[in-house]
Formats: sequence, C-alpha cells, structure tokens
Amino acid sequence: MKNYQKYIIIFIILFSPIILYFSSIKNMDIAGNTISNNSNTSNTGNLSSQYKETRTLSPCFVCEAAIGQNNFLPIDFLERGFEIQKSIVKITNCLGQDATGFMISSTILLTNNHHIGSPDCAQKSLFEFNNQIYANGTAGTVENYSADTSIFHTNESLDYTIIKLNGSPGSKWGYINLPPPSTTFPQMFNKLISNLIKSKIIDDTSFSFDTLKGDNLFLLDEKKYIHANILQHPDGNFKQAGLQDNYLTSVDENNGLIRYTTDTNEGSSGSPVFNDNWDLIALHHAKGEMIFSSTSSTNDQKSGFYNEKWLYVDNEGILINHIVDDLVNYYKKNPNGDLILKEIGILKIEDK
Repeated sequence: MKNYQKYIIIFIILFSPIILYFSSIKNMDIAGNTISNNSNTSNTGNLSSQYKETRTLSPCFVCEAAIGQNNFLPIDFLERGFEIQKSIVKITNCLGQDATGFMISSTILLTNNHHIGSPDCAQKSLFEFNNQIYANGTAGTVENYSADTSIFHTNESLDYTIIKLNGSPGSKWGYINLPPPSTTFPQMFNKLISNLIKSKIIDDTSFSFDTLKGDNLFLLDEKKYIHANILQHPDGNFKQAGLQDNYLTSVDENNGLIRYTTDTNEGSSGSPVFNDNWDLIALHHAKGEMIFSSTSSTNDQKSGFYNEKWLYVDNEGILINHIVDDLVNYYKKNPNGDLILKEIGILKIEDK
C-alpha cells in the first residue's frame, strides 16, 4: 500500500464521525428532534416544532449572545434601588386624591403642584412611608407624617411643590439627592454613558449625547441606553417600580420636559424618575403624547376619557435640573433662602 493511500485511510477514520455529526444536526430542530422532510407536518402545540423548517441547532455549544439591545446592569443597581425606594411617599391630598412624593432632604418632600398647590392643602394631606409589600409577603408598617408649612414653595408652570414634613422622616427613611445647580440633561446623560462604558456594558467609547441627532433621540434602536425608572404608588396602591419597557422617547431641554414609555397610573404623579445610575432626572407629572389610531381604543374611566381613535404612547416628566434652577432663583431672593438651599443640598459651594 502506498503512503498517500495510508494517509487517506487515516483521514477518513479520524474525521468521518465529525462529518456524520454535522450532517445529522442539519436535519434536527433546536430541541434535538429529527426534522421530517414532509413540509405539511406540524405540531402547533410544541414551540420548537414551529421552527423546524427554518432553524437548525448551532454547532457552537459554548457561544452566548446579547439579544437585541444590551440590557445588562451592574448588580449594585438592585441594592441601590432598594435603598432609594425607602424615601418614596404615598400622599393622600386635601381632596382625598392619591399621589406620590419623595424626600429630597431629611425634612423636605418634593411632589406635584397639581396635587398640593397651597399650604392649606398641605396641612390637610397625609404622608405615608413604608406602604409596601416585602419579600416575605408581609406588608410594611406604615408611618404617617404631617406637613410643617414653615417651608413651602410651589410653581404651577413647572408643576412642583416642596413641603417641610414634621419629624424629619428623611433621617430615618433616607432622601434623594438633587443635582447641582446649572446641571444640564446632556451632562447627566454623559455621566451615565461614562459609567456604562466603565462597567463594560457599552463598548463604543466615543458615544455621547452629542452623537445623537433628531427630536426623538432615544427611539433609535441602537441608542436605547437611557431608561426611565420610576418608583411610585400607582392607584394609591402599595409601592411599585416601573423598570420594564421604559425607554426615553424625547427630551425637550428648552421647555424642561422629558417623555418615556414607563408605565404610570393615577396616583403616580409626583414620583421620581431615574436613569440606570439611580440619578434623579425628572419629576413625573402627566400622560404624554397621543397618536391617532384606527385600530386601537382607550377607556380611562377615572378621568372620563374615552376615544376609539387616540392612544397614549408615552408619559411626561419635568426635568429635575429646571426645578433645581427655579429653586435657586426663588430662594436666593428670600432672606432665609440660603438655609433652605443648604438643607436640600443645592447651594453652590462658592455661595456658602
């Protein structure tokens, strides 16, 4: 026998099992079942069988993939979120309406003007902490607080109100830090992107707010890096979190408005809106844009709204940097304003 014939025999012995294996999986579905050549055969009750004619089992058994948008988050996202949620407050206002608020210092709460628009209404309102269900299935022991209207300021156009609460509840339940004065949304955006790059969740190190174009910046599939996470009391129920299907849809820096697909409901007004750093980016206050639809219908019995041709596509918040700047402008004109600005942590260092 010649040498080259020996090599051919050795090659066949070594590689024939591999050739046979790949020939066999070509006719197998993702579950490992043999695919019938009869195209009329189907089993609608078995998910894998629905893909028999179009999908094959990948030969790479150790490969993984991020499907669509990369949704990874650092694990401390959960820990930080649980700490922050303690500062969220269920409000029952002077008219018996449900709302949400949150502490921004040990004594001061932030909520919407359209729920509490006067000191008199604040004094007649109820502020509840720890109204939630814990992991063991038990309800938290609710603690009630009242308003001390020695500190009260409201702005109807920006739809916000700050109120001092008796008993310094923020010392026990925590509070959410406001951004420094003159902080812009692009700066907050770039801070988040920097952290996502640092965590190796985003690979594009050149990506920043300036690379985005168009009015609806975040509807671009490849740019869905900004979520709007909302901690809230929808319908006046136990505290809940909106963390899914919650992308920003637009940012109007000039008018101080932001929109997002995060779910909210009656009672959610006054909730904090966060990015994935748990940085406060907005104060939720209303429904957003409506679109004409010939196939959908909405029926909001609480507000009396019913229309077969219109559908809400997002919700709306007030950019927190606009609220901060308004607070600075208001309290810098107040004789005791510096003390309040220091209390909520937004007095500029050079002004102290």
